[in-house]
Amino acid sequence: MSHAYLPKIFMSAHHDLHDPTHNSPSVVKLLLFYVIPMSLLPPLMYVYAEVKHPGVILPILEPGLTIHEAILVGAAFFMVELLAVALMAMFIQQMGDQVGTHPTYADAYSLAAFAPTPLWLATIGLALPNLWVNVVFMVIAWVFSVGLIRRGVSSLFLPYDDSHTHQLANTLTFMGVMTWCGLLLFLVILLSMMMGWR
Repeated sequence: MSHAYLPKIFMSAHHDLHDPTHNSPSVVKLLLFYVIPMSLLPPLMYVYAEVKHPGVILPILEPGLTIHEAILVGAAFFMVELLAVALMAMFIQQMGDQVGTHPTYADAYSLAAFAPTPLWLATIGLALPNLWVNVVFMVIAWVFSVGLIRRGVSSLFLPYDDSHTHQLANTLTFMGVMTWCGLLLFLVILLSMMMGWR
C-alpha cells in the first residue's frame, strides 16, 4: 500500500488490499517510511504549541516543561504510538482468524497504519492558536479515519458478507477510539509524573 493508494481506498468501494496491481510494502518499510514519520507529528506539534502559544489550546503547565523534559515526554509518547499500531495490527489479524479469513500481518499492519492517518495529520492544527479550529480538525479527522477503517475492513476480510463487515468495522472503530483515548490518558499520566518528579 502506498501513499497514493490511500485516497483510492477511501473514495472507491472497488479498491482492495488484495488488488494484484499493487504491492503492499513490508512491515519494516511501512514502519520506517510511514508510521515513524507520522507518529512524530503529535509530539512535535505538542511541543510547538507549548512553546509558541502556551495555554491557548492545551492546558498550560506551570512551570513549563524544559527542553529536556519535553524531549523525554515526546520520546515516550512516540514509542507508545508505535506500540499501539503494532498491537492494533495483531488485533486486526486475530479478528480475521475468528471470522474464517486469514489476513497476513503485513496487510493487517497496513490497515492499522493507514487508518489513523487523518488523526496524525489533524495535529498540524496545533500550529494555529485556536481551540475550536483544532476541535473541528479532530472531528473531521475522526470521520475520515472511520471511513478508512470501513474501507480497509471491506477489502481485508475476504470472503466476507455485509453483516460481518459491518460488525468488524464497528469493533475496529471502537478499538481505535479506545486506543486514542488510551494514548491521551498516557500523555496526561506522563505529564503528571513529570511534574511530580520536580
